[in-house]
Amino acid sequence: MERTVQSTLSPEVLAAFLREVTAAAKKIGIYPAGHPATVKAAERPFTLLRELLESGRAVVFALSEGTLVGDGAPLDAKLMTEGLGKALTESGLSSITFEPGITSEEFELLLAQLNLKKEHRDLLKFSEDRQVRKIRFGKFQYQLVKDNERVISEDEMTFGGGGSGSGSGSGGGSGEYSLDSPEVVQQVERTMSDVLRKYPELLLQIVVRKLGVSGSGGGSGGGVGSGIGPGDGKGGRGTGSGNGGGSSSGSGNGGGSGTGTGGNGEGAGFGGGGSGGGSGSGRGLGIDSEIEWNGNIASAVREGLRALGVASAGGTGSGSGSGTGSGSGSGSGSGSGTGVKFSPDDYKKLKDAFKQVDNEELLGLLISALKVSLGESKGVDRVEVGKTLVGFRELLAERDAIEMLPRLKAEIESLDLVDNDYLREILSADATPKKVAHIEIENFKSDFFMGAVNPSNVDDVLGWLETISDKQYTEDFIKKFYDGMARQGYELTETQHEALLRFASLCAEDAGAQVSREQIHEIRERLSDPAVDLKEFMLLAEMLEKYYLKYIELDLYNEAGVLLDLVIQKQDAEVIYTEGVTEYAAKVYQRMSSAQLAEQLVAKLGKSLELVGKPMIPLLEKFSNLEPILVFASYLNHQDRGVRITLIRILSSFGEKTLNAFKLVLSDRTLTQRPLGKSELPTETWFKLRNLIFVLGNILHPDSVDIVRKFAQDPDDRVVMEALLALEKLGGPESAKVVAKLLQHPTHEIHVKALHALGQIGTQDEYPYVEDYFLHNVTDRQAILPVLIRLDKQRSLSFLAQVLLGESEIYNKLFAKADEELNETIVKTFILLRSVIFDDVLRKYVRISTRSLFGQFRKSESVKMAERYLKTVSTDE
Repeated sequence: MERTVQSTLSPEVLAAFLREVTAAAKKIGIYPAGHPATVKAAERPFTLLRELLESGRAVVFALSEGTLVGDGAPLDAKLMTEGLGKALTESGLSSITFEPGITSEEFELLLAQLNLKKEHRDLLKFSEDRQVRKIRFGKFQYQLVKDNERVISEDEMTFGGGGSGSGSGSGGGSGEYSLDSPEVVQQVERTMSDVLRKYPELLLQIVVRKLGVSGSGGGSGGGVGSGIGPGDGKGGRGTGSGNGGGSSSGSGNGGGSGTGTGGNGEGAGFGGGGSGGGSGSGRGLGIDSEIEWNGNIASAVREGLRALGVASAGGTGSGSGSGTGSGSGSGSGSGSGTGVKFSPDDYKKLKDAFKQVDNEELLGLLISALKVSLGESKGVDRVEVGKTLVGFRELLAERDAIEMLPRLKAEIESLDLVDNDYLREILSADATPKKVAHIEIENFKSDFFMGAVNPSNVDDVLGWLETISDKQYTEDFIKKFYDGMARQGYELTETQHEALLRFASLCAEDAGAQVSREQIHEIRERLSDPAVDLKEFMLLAEMLEKYYLKYIELDLYNEAGVLLDLVIQKQDAEVIYTEGVTEYAAKVYQRMSSAQLAEQLVAKLGKSLELVGKPMIPLLEKFSNLEPILVFASYLNHQDRGVRITLIRILSSFGEKTLNAFKLVLSDRTLTQRPLGKSELPTETWFKLRNLIFVLGNILHPDSVDIVRKFAQDPDDRVVMEALLALEKLGGPESAKVVAKLLQHPTHEIHVKALHALGQIGTQDEYPYVEDYFLHNVTDRQAILPVLIRLDKQRSLSFLAQVLLGESEIYNKLFAKADEELNETIVKTFILLRSVIFDDVLRKYVRISTRSLFGQFRKSESVKMAERYLKTVSTDE
């Protein structure tokens, strides 16, 4: 199966997409999540991206020799200094891949990451998040291999070539082939036999694990060039590179290589092909993801498969093309590569490929491999040794060389890898990995309950459980194991205790594994029992903590919260538990919500609020001891607004516990210190104090008012204003008294806010303060009147009538003559009231104002207003 892969994505379109990404990321930082401007900003680049992905191929942007490359074509240098290009550079990453099927949610999460400052951005961790499946980042480290050749670091298993000149290359191709082709079989035989002789430890991987994923790759280029880009393989993508030679038309030979990502994980595939100005094809070898890629094996596979790629590469023709990747050279071309698939049915064929290695040499290779790869473990990794030796025995049987088994056994005994009983067990005629696993697990249980267990053997149990890989078996094993401890009354020796904790720790390392899920389920079930006694609770809680800490490390905050709830329940005073359980639960809770953990969680919150904030908040709300609350309070001036808001919400939920913590914080007088001669607080202190006061305003408690009262006297007007806002939220007579006194504050803005607050929370007791403010403040009287009336309607209207009629002694002392603007305001107020009493006041006001001849001819506007109103009112003379 061959095909030519050519790029259909122009540099202009790719550059336009990157510019839209930059613009959208900036808007994400201006507007909150969900804002129409944010949604619209994200839609435009996402629509472009979907169009780019319509072909079904991934879109790759990569950094190559200081150039940003999109789908094989160099892009505008300016794009390296902004948005996605800048983020890749700052993060030390070499590429980003967008895969077909990406969702708008994933894309918006990426935009939010790009908006973060580089010290808070972690793109690799972001791409590992469970919500992000279609965005991948690559981190390449180059090392010189030999003249004119560079390869990417072995841990990435990606291969390329280098040269001089200018040009472009592309990686691509697909294939799903068996070993039926004699030509392919011969290549595999020659190459892999040589590789095995040089790196016998690779044989261990082939013996123990079957290969089952196709790898494919292809490459093309003009002159001498290299390309990095996506190539199709079964179940995934790949990165290809190609070398070609020739002119713009004519023929040449070249080889290519590439990596593919299969449905089961990372695979490596090599393809050959490509010629300058033409096309060619080659073959590649796919290696399954399950192989353990240590340094030597990586080198072996690279060496062997590079040889395969060059072996039959070549082609003739003329033409031109472009594709994904970057490279150097001259001219252009296109090519394709085929891959070799190894299915379970092909496993025997693969072993047959070693027929150039005779039985005697094969035995030597096996022993050599054991010495190199397992010789240092000396009885530690019994599972790996067991599975490997069972595989060796099967390999010898398939080659009709079982008579060599005694020699193999003798050699292994001399290595002292495992005890002789175990060796006889795994080399017996009917031994299989699962059968050995059953025997070993039963031996472990027996040793454990007899007190003869070795804690290091716990590692083996997990390996054998994984070998059996049966849910029901694992569930039964865990249940019987805990039932056995219960029958012994949880009376464990120090060695048993150590083994049990190691078992919990190792299980917690892989929280998604079947044995891990079954164990934590069993622990939760037993802890939920109200009748659990102290010994059982202490042991179970200790194991629970192992899982809890691991869940936090893995950002599994919902799961961690469930475990913490189990401990919190045991502190419920309304439930009668076994003696000592409640007291011990309090100690466990203190460890599980310690200040150190609170510090770690806040630090994580600051790095990736968008990803972890929502699930983490419910967990943090359970950290209600004094120590973690003090930690949360110390971060109220955090540079990230989202973190500050989150901590304010959490602290507000703790109520009186937060107040106790704040009293301790505020007892440190250095918190409110300011530079000599300055009234304003330093910026950092102000931010912290502002949020602290805001939290106090959310906690309806008398102590909140007492604390905020002190801030109302602060020399910094910003602090006083924040205290006013908090007092208004708190309400109550004590808050109102403090607010009323602020009407005497020298700052007008504070007067206005205090007046508004009194309109909401004031009582008759505050009336004198407002009346006094009314008398002395000419400019705000119209705003003051409604507050006066609300606080004490009868008293205020009587006062206003006296002012209008000139009968208020206080007003007359302060002002020599009437204020016409004030009179108009009072008349309007009385007219709105439409009361008989105040109608009489208005009549009296008119009579007093017009009793002189001057008053009749020079009526004020307030008098005219009163007269017009009185004419509309029916009166009984």
